[in-house]
Amino acid sequence: MIKTVIVEDDPMVLEINKNFIKEVEGFEIIAALKSGSELLNFLKTTLQNFSSWIFTFPILTV
Repeated sequence: MIKTVIVEDDPMVLEINKNFIKEVEGFEIIAALKSGSELLNFLKTTLQNFSSWIFTFPILTV
């Protein structure tokens, strides 16, 4: 099971992402967060429980 953290500031997009990942076999959502600061707080409290983390960030274009 791949444990997944979703970070999205748009509530509608967050729900869409959560619903999509729930349908993908082999993935488990362990947190759905609304900001980078929530992610940092989450990582501070849970990072020691995980042996590895994979971070993916969207490429921002202007």
